[in-house]
Amino acid sequence: MRIGIIGGSGLYTLEGYDILDRRHIRRTPWGEPSADYIIAGKDGNEYVFLARHGHDHSIPPHKIPFKANIWGFRLLEVDRIFAISAVGAIDPNLEVGTVVIPDQLIDFTRTRGQISFYDGKFTPEGEFMHPAFGEDRVYKALTQKKVVHIDVSQPFCQQGRKYAYEVLSEKGLNVVPKGTYVAMEGPRLETSAEIRALRILGGDLVGMTAVPEAFLARELEICYTLITIITNKAAGISPTKLTTDEVLQVSSRMKQIIINSIPDIVSRLPEERDPVCSESLKGAIME
Repeated sequence: MRIGIIGGSGLYTLEGYDILDRRHIRRTPWGEPSADYIIAGKDGNEYVFLARHGHDHSIPPHKIPFKANIWGFRLLEVDRIFAISAVGAIDPNLEVGTVVIPDQLIDFTRTRGQISFYDGKFTPEGEFMHPAFGEDRVYKALTQKKVVHIDVSQPFCQQGRKYAYEVLSEKGLNVVPKGTYVAMEGPRLETSAEIRALRILGGDLVGMTAVPEAFLARELEICYTLITIITNKAAGISPTKLTTDEVLQVSSRMKQIIINSIPDIVSRLPEERDPVCSESLKGAIME
């Protein structure tokens, strides 16, 4: 079993694992990924780690090569991804340091042209064959330049969410098992008026990277679980100016606990993946 791990702000390396290899994927049909993939072992499984913003945090949210990143995980035979992200709290009852496992997503990004792999006749030419997966549904949809409409009623993997909540709670963390993540364009932070509006719409958390990451993983039939760390109160809720320092301070305290817990989460996952994720292209391809 190979499990993907995506590290967000403050998480750029994989500590506590046996590093086996480092893979530089120079080219995909959608460009070059954010960083080298670190392949590591722990408790009998292999993990593939990617720093979402690059190893030196040189890539802002609106410039992340999301398609190349998720495609790289496919090339490395990952079928489950756990993504770790720093977020702001829209819900005033959520305290800094709380871990939230979102179950829903609202997309308020505006200019990201990477929302789908399947661009119909505009799909780029490229090598889509995978030695392990062969001519699977992904390969056929891309090579035939199909239009695809995936169901994202449940945008995050239900299996991953369930066991992430169980394990992290047992570790003594303050964990909330569900919440609505609102994805904003960035890189600026939000205005107070925006946060008030997002709260009315049902948002609990605000971030900049789950879109299109979660949707792209679903398009490749990869299970995607988002684990968020509340690093600050959102604009208009926080009594002080929002800074990147507080984001990094909180995330650096929490990140290693979560990273160390992922093998325990993986040990509880059933071998058979949820068909909502693993069969997402069935019935979604325009014929």
